[in-house]
Amino acid sequence: YFVKYLFLKSLKCVCPGETCSIDGHNHKELREKLSSKNHEKPFVIIANTIKGKGCPSIENNPAWHHRAPNDEELEMLIKELEA
Repeated sequence: YFVKYLFLKSLKCVCPGETCSIDGHNHKELREKLSSKNHEKPFVIIANTIKGKGCPSIENNPAWHHRAPNDEELEMLIKELEA
């Protein structure tokens, strides 16, 4: 969290507007921030996410960030999502 704090603090120097950090998987929170009309200056939303969220076999696994599943893997992933 300290690194995130330093990053947000340094971002304030670059972006004079509002900077916020949210759960990027929380669509309600994201919509609320994007639809807010209380911004007089530009604002930055940092949406923290986890690659592959919701599929235990690929969640947070960097190998899946750059490749597509084959037919067998796709079938397994669909079953995980439906479970």
